[in-house]
Amino acid sequence: MFIVAGNIIVLDTAGNEINRFNSSRFYSGTPFEPDNKSILFPVSSDSIILYHDNRFELKKLVCDHELDLSNSVLQFFKLDNKIYALDLKSKNFYLFHSENFSLELKTTHPYFLRSESVRIYSTGEHLWVAGTLPGTGLIESDFDQEPNKLFFNRFLISDVYVDQEGNFLLSTFDHGVLVIPDLNVPDVIQDFNYESATAIEIDSIYGAIIGTSTGQLVKYHNGVFTTIHENGKRSIECILNNENSDYIIFDDGKIRALSKTTGKVIQIAEASLKDGIYTEENTFYLCTNLGLVKVMFIQGQIYTEWFSFFKIRNYSIEYNPLNKSMCIATVKGLFLLDSAGQITEIKIDDQPVFANAISASESNFYVSVANDGLLVVNEIGLTEKIELNKNEKKVNTFKLALFKIQLLRIQMKDFFSLTCQEIFLNTLTT
Repeated sequence: MFIVAGNIIVLDTAGNEINRFNSSRFYSGTPFEPDNKSILFPVSSDSIILYHDNRFELKKLVCDHELDLSNSVLQFFKLDNKIYALDLKSKNFYLFHSENFSLELKTTHPYFLRSESVRIYSTGEHLWVAGTLPGTGLIESDFDQEPNKLFFNRFLISDVYVDQEGNFLLSTFDHGVLVIPDLNVPDVIQDFNYESATAIEIDSIYGAIIGTSTGQLVKYHNGVFTTIHENGKRSIECILNNENSDYIIFDDGKIRALSKTTGKVIQIAEASLKDGIYTEENTFYLCTNLGLVKVMFIQGQIYTEWFSFFKIRNYSIEYNPLNKSMCIATVKGLFLLDSAGQITEIKIDDQPVFANAISASESNFYVSVANDGLLVVNEIGLTEKIELNKNEKKVNTFKLALFKIQLLRIQMKDFFSLTCQEIFLNTLTT
């Protein structure tokens, strides 16, 4: 281990000092390992510190051009089995010959010139060049190549790392970590020039429908972003869409419907949208803070019907098309609403059930309850209660989703997977 702090200190595996070099008169740059036997320490002079065979040497650098290296700050890196150096002050670019410590002046690549200061990150076969401007350039082999399009030109990149699975992880100063599994298909769409996305719904024909933190509704289709609604009063956090319907339902301070064909926006209610489902092409049921409302679109007109029983805060709703029943989570408990309009409350030990999430599969509803595990409910009521335990302790779950034939449950630290026949499969610890 090496510590650079005025001196360069060498520690063994037990933490004992075995060597040191007084480098206090220099500015020390980023150390570089040209091979498995030595380490180079660039310093602000025309020399370099070499550590080899457990000893330090100060080696004078030789340049093929008569350039003053006395105040240079060199950063060394390797690409295609060649060693290069960039002077971070002058932006002079060199090919380094380690056998005689000479520098061969090369044409400076445009990526090194695009910002005032430069940060270089090596990931083996790739070189990433960032700086004081957003975005990062990628150099894969030839420094004489024309620069490719910048990656993520709206993000300031602070580091680049490759994980064990080969994913490229780009940390940013203010937007978290960007992940690139395939360099040909970046995960982040670069041209999203809106505020933070707060909701998204996918329509295979119309495109991706995105809600933003500033109340805008944006469509992404064929690589193009289009604002389809703006001037909302708050962030859009819930979007409902049926590919067979002409209408998108959202809440930007008021619950509204937008026509995909005309772009016209219709106000549905002055309420807060929590969740919703569609039962037919143009029929939606909406959970709101004021209750449950049925919304029908007929020949361009909107019709609403509020359920008197559910005029309380509603949180979540799920629909089972096989028996046309609904399962509704409210502030007063969990309820079934069958096709005939009959309402049944689901209780445990004669106590109300407060659900975190609901999913439907075949003839069953699966309800995630914080303190009572997973409930299986059908049109006749509660049929089964499943408890999950980890290390003999009950697990509190908060999210629920169906994935193919498996039921996925998420709690604060663990991810559980079950079949829809309630057979426990595995636990994936995050």
